[in-house]
Amino acid sequence: MSNDELVAAIRELSNEVRLLRNKIADTGGQSVPTVGMELNSSAIGKSDELASDSHDVLIIEEIKGLLCQIFAAALDEDEELAFERFIDCMHTDRVDAPRSIPSLREFNWKTLRKNVRRYLASADDPSSFTIEKVQPPTSGPHAVPIKAFLSCSGRSPVPVTFKRDSAHNEAWRVTDSSL
Repeated sequence: MSNDELVAAIRELSNEVRLLRNKIADTGGQSVPTVGMELNSSAIGKSDELASDSHDVLIIEEIKGLLCQIFAAALDEDEELAFERFIDCMHTDRVDAPRSIPSLREFNWKTLRKNVRRYLASADDPSSFTIEKVQPPTSGPHAVPIKAFLSCSGRSPVPVTFKRDSAHNEAWRVTDSSL
């Protein structure tokens, strides 16, 4: 599967997760359907233990999808297209300032491209990252922000902060990152 196909599949799944999250919010979380599925990502191991209820699981899955998009972009050889995909994962507050895009390109993007494989268990699999912990461990429907700590070879877990973005249908987006 190519990176573009993977990103398209992730976006489709993220939209499905968002719809499910909205259904749960509409029902007050009272009648959550049970869905059995097996996912093949090492990121699932620790982060699933962190999610205490179905709402938390949906949030964690959406955040994992966003991180997978970021890592897929960082692995992409087409630098310009990849950077655009990276920017799509950033919160509107982060990209709207006058010098924000050049700053993100020069610092965050450059560092991520250089170090992306340090976060991945399998060098070319953007879903092979591991979330060590999430703060807050449980969150209400409107809790912001959420901070995930990712495993990174050669250093302590790296924080990535997420917040819902009204400009993207309340989807989670990255507001700050040390990747």
